[in-house]
Amino acid sequence: MDLTIREFQAVPSNKDVFANIDGLQQKTFSGTILVAGMTEATHYPNGFVAPGTLLAQYTSGANTGYFAPYVQDHAGGLGLDTVAAIVWDGFYLGGPYPGSYDSTVVAGAILLPKTPVYLWEAKMPGLLLNDGVTAYAPVAGDLTGTNWSFVDLGTTV
Repeated sequence: MDLTIREFQAVPSNKDVFANIDGLQQKTFSGTILVAGMTEATHYPNGFVAPGTLLAQYTSGANTGYFAPYVQDHAGGLGLDTVAAIVWDGFYLGGPYPGSYDSTVVAGAILLPKTPVYLWEAKMPGLLLNDGVTAYAPVAGDLTGTNWSFVDLGTTV
């Protein structure tokens, strides 16, 4: 039995990606992320899925209704190629240190389409393409056609 005492620094919820945070807390909903749909090194390197992460929602198959990170070039018909939510408050995946996350699904606060949200495009958390290896930086175009009020405010804060 391992009785080693470990300490870890909880990562605070950094909402710098949002240009407007006033009133957004009242517009959040609970969503459930499927952990198997994520890659630790990209999506939750510190045990948290960062605020501003674009999420898609499974629309078919055994995982229908769960959220996973948006995959810009996904063509599997599962709904992962359409932005369905944005992480508001970082989802904590449990586990005291990297590699020890044993949850299968995690609930957290999300923003749904039609929420008037403005994001700093340059500060949005990175994603992966369908190959699961190639990094992808989200752009304003990822939110078009999904009823998002999006303004690219540039890279200057």
